[in-house]
Amino acid sequence: MEKDKLSTESIIKQAAMEVFLKDGFDGARMQKIADLAGVNKAMLHYYFSSKDVMFEKIFAEAMSDLVPHIEKIMNMDMPLIEKLKAFVRIHVKQQIENPKLAAFCFNEMGKNPERVLSQMEALEPMQRTLKLFFAQYDNEVKAGKLVDYSPMHLFTFIQGLIDYYFISKPFFESYLCPNHAELSTDFEENLPDQICKFLENALTIK
Repeated sequence: MEKDKLSTESIIKQAAMEVFLKDGFDGARMQKIADLAGVNKAMLHYYFSSKDVMFEKIFAEAMSDLVPHIEKIMNMDMPLIEKLKAFVRIHVKQQIENPKLAAFCFNEMGKNPERVLSQMEALEPMQRTLKLFFAQYDNEVKAGKLVDYSPMHLFTFIQGLIDYYFISKPFFESYLCPNHAELSTDFEENLPDQICKFLENALTIK
């Protein structure tokens, strides 16, 4: 029974994520989610009492996928630049597996900032990890190992390097290389290596 319950809930969440990614929160309909999951609305409401509850749980889970990996990386005994490279590779991998996630998150941030921010604020481990990044970066700057940037700006730069491509991917494929699908594929496959190379050149003091 417990196995079936978990299986059904997982199927519903996967269907809901697909609908939310495609239609956004305002456009998502519970009936469409139920149809995609292959359940009736009564079953849907058994697991999730409302669309808000469903969104909050799915958004929090999607945003927290990275947290355990990031915490593990930040606590490793190695230079910060290597930790940043590891973060880039994991984050790009997540974006490739969920290519609409970044666009969905930023779209919802623009339309419903209060709802999205309430979920992000609940991710205390992410805040803790960010503080750890700031502290380690400050230490390596003082040690003469890394170039001195504003830590918050640096974090924003790195996030933008990863997210921009996935947010602008339809434009990239339609207008920048409409007849060269293989170029887009090659770009995506090489994205983490190129970002890592850029960060190393921009941050490390030779």
